[in-house]
Amino acid sequence: MIYTVTFSPSIDYFVKLDDFEVNKINRSKSDFFCPGGKGINVSLILNNLGCKSVCLGFVGGFTGKYIEENLNRKGIETSFIHIEGNSRINVKINDLKYETALDGTNPCLKESDIDELVNQLSRLNKGDLVSFNGRFPKIVSQRRIEEIFSLLNKKEIEFIIDTSSPHLEQILKYKPFLIKPNKEELEEVFSKKIDSSKELVDKLKELVSRGVKNAICSLDKDGAILVNKDEVIILNSFKGKVIKTVGCGDSLVGGFIYKYLESKDVKEAFKYGVSAGCASAFSTSLATREEIERLYRQL
Repeated sequence: MIYTVTFSPSIDYFVKLDDFEVNKINRSKSDFFCPGGKGINVSLILNNLGCKSVCLGFVGGFTGKYIEENLNRKGIETSFIHIEGNSRINVKINDLKYETALDGTNPCLKESDIDELVNQLSRLNKGDLVSFNGRFPKIVSQRRIEEIFSLLNKKEIEFIIDTSSPHLEQILKYKPFLIKPNKEELEEVFSKKIDSSKELVDKLKELVSRGVKNAICSLDKDGAILVNKDEVIILNSFKGKVIKTVGCGDSLVGGFIYKYLESKDVKEAFKYGVSAGCASAFSTSLATREEIERLYRQL
């Protein structure tokens, strides 16, 4: 089974208007809201592809109830830990020129909440796959990182990391199946500005030499790079009208997981993941199977 972990699920409220003006009443042309959070987005893409997963993480209050019930109605299994406070609401404003985000405050987690997550992970089995998406909260200490990822290693459970957390470098020694930093996150890991594509590839190779099995760096409109011990693959983005960028990186991860589990072919999984990321960028919501495969067939 595939498990996605979202430490800070949200309700994402998308607002579209012609021109956002500061210090004025802005009236939307259209709006909608849906469950959000990076791991949840991965599960939503997998669900669009007909692939089952279980959402783990923390929800609270009336907003948390909406997130849980909405996912269940879509046929996505959840095993959220219920916490005090309300899950956050994020506002995503999209006008003809810009995307603007106003992200709500996360409810505070307690040590006992993290205990319960560790207990959930301890019940997983060899052959399961866990995708950790989004920044780890401050309460997840270095000791907790050691506890979580040594547990997964001991149980021979593959895991994926897509986070800008300062813990990323600490996690490398546990040999993640996939990591997906962007250029800025790589610069954070190495405390160094990266000025060229060659240097970018060299840094990804260094991560692979430290135990990462597959490293993908997303380059937004410039495509993505995958590096593992056998090859370097560079894919350009597809040409099309970008409607939004929210969830595109998560779509890449979801598409990669789906295709890899189907084919066991990393190259095809990478191509499918990039197709999924671009398809979501060209859509008002997360991409459908048809939208993803229309692009994938072009590669």
